[in-house]
Amino acid sequence: LLAPKPGERVLDMCAAPGSKTTQLLEYARGWSGLDPSTVDEPDRGGLVVANDLDRVLRAPALIQKFSCFAQHELAGLVITTGRGEQLPKPVFASNPAQQRLHAEDGLMIRGYDCVLADVPCSGDGTIRKANDVLRRWSPQAGLELHSIQLAILRRGLDNLRVGGRLCYSTCSFNPVEDEAVVAAALCAAGGGSVQLLNAHDVLASSAAKHEGGGKQLILRPGLTRWEIANQQAFGGTGIRWHSNARVAAQAGMLPLEVTMWPPSSAAIESAGFGNDAAGLHLERCARVLPHDNDTGGFFLALFEKNAEIPGTTERLTTACT
Repeated sequence: LLAPKPGERVLDMCAAPGSKTTQLLEYARGWSGLDPSTVDEPDRGGLVVANDLDRVLRAPALIQKFSCFAQHELAGLVITTGRGEQLPKPVFASNPAQQRLHAEDGLMIRGYDCVLADVPCSGDGTIRKANDVLRRWSPQAGLELHSIQLAILRRGLDNLRVGGRLCYSTCSFNPVEDEAVVAAALCAAGGGSVQLLNAHDVLASSAAKHEGGGKQLILRPGLTRWEIANQQAFGGTGIRWHSNARVAAQAGMLPLEVTMWPPSSAAIESAGFGNDAAGLHLERCARVLPHDNDTGGFFLALFEKNAEIPGTTERLTTACT
């Protein structure tokens, strides 16, 4: 879906255990479809910054993933450990050979070409392969993750260069982790800065290119309306559904954020997406359901950045690569 071009700079915000990072590195370094051991050129350009917060388990697992790679294969890989919602925005030289950055000469590129935000989630889409997920499942998991998922996505959009693309993904079916996060990020950024691309069209085109028009994934459109569920308080075992934040607050739902529900028409219009939910084009998101494809469950949204996001406070780091 993201498919970085050779030579592009890529950020994997929540990288461990590293399978997606490996694929990103193959694309960015120009090895996709090739055997890296047969590549004669030691430096084909491209950079992947693979980040993960967990320094104890997940980051070491990420390092172990690449321990069998040859040195020249790792030339375009940087592994970091930090909070995804606090990652600084890099400044690259537009020409890899350029040793100094001159903003006035147009020789600086602010941000990554591609960003992957495969965020921490409740994992209810993995029930088929992980039975313990079903036993432990509660709607509270999604409620507790919503704010951090939104913060990571907004930071990822900030760190994207103008013209770049970001893929937001979860292995959850819960709209509070999926469409609610996407809608809130769109409204926060504004219609003049960010838009959703049609993930269905992009995936269909990619499948036709790489599989010779073979069987394609069955994809469901993103939801445009949803309610939010929470576990009943005080030891209750039932689930209660809430149509809006006011009703949920009266019922004592915690945690509670107004961004968990579809944005209001006023919020959508203020953000520059028209006067109703149709302007957000949430149907362009893709839902992969297990019974459609004999797979696990997944959610995907593909963003494109058209302009810098107003009011963004950038934390810039300088990189010549």
